[in-house]
Amino acid sequence: MPLACKYVEVFVPLVEDFVFIEKNDAQLPTAYVFMRRYLKAAQSDRKLELLSFFVVELCLEEYEMFKFPTSFIVAAAIYTAQTTLYDLLGRSIIECSRSIVNCHQKAATGN
Repeated sequence: MPLACKYVEVFVPLVEDFVFIEKNDAQLPTAYVFMRRYLKAAQSDRKLELLSFFVVELCLEEYEMFKFPTSFIVAAAIYTAQTTLYDLLGRSIIECSRSIVNCHQKAATGN
């Protein structure tokens, strides 16, 4: 901002003036912001939304969860809710995952 002010103002304002103008309103995105975006991407139904929000609320109360970024907690909560509701950990997902790993290994070796 001081560089931009050089072209507009005769005298460049002090940094303290910028802090006063901005009122230090910088905010980080909350779990709710990530949750809305991820649930929309997952094309979720009401059950998934409710369980995901419940799991996130449980996690945000635990001190050990502070080591993870909020976006990770939300993604893991949605994944947990999906596996709880729809049993996504069935054989088909595991088979698919193994096939993906095989493809990745083949790509690394050039076969």
